[in-house]
Amino acid sequence: SFFTISLKKTTSLSSIGINSVEDYKNYDYQEFCNSKAVREISKMEFDNLSEDSVILDVRELHELPRLQKENVLLIPMNSIPNHISEIPKNKPVYVVCQKGIRSDYVIQFLEKEYQFNNLINLKGGIKQ
Repeated sequence: SFFTISLKKTTSLSSIGINSVEDYKNYDYQEFCNSKAVREISKMEFDNLSEDSVILDVRELHELPRLQKENVLLIPMNSIPNHISEIPKNKPVYVVCQKGIRSDYVIQFLEKEYQFNNLINLKGGIKQ
């Protein structure tokens, strides 16, 4: 069985360049909504990063385990705005926290407010 739904064309869609079904199917909604999909890596990929990889740890200083890698920036999430100049923009930066939630938030904040485009989240965080 089937049923038909009547829809009225709205001018708001044509104002953003959607004038046909094909336009609708091919439209870049993430760009329109100004939201970027956060790039992520798995714990296994993170464990195999090269020693010269830059890691931004946004956990509080008392949170364990501490990372035993070379280039770790320890900047708790609430302190990020005071340390923007310490975070490189010219190479990948892997952002980590306990469960991947704060690091995701920090990435979105840095991308929106400071136009970072090199940040990669550790999916699921350090404690997986």
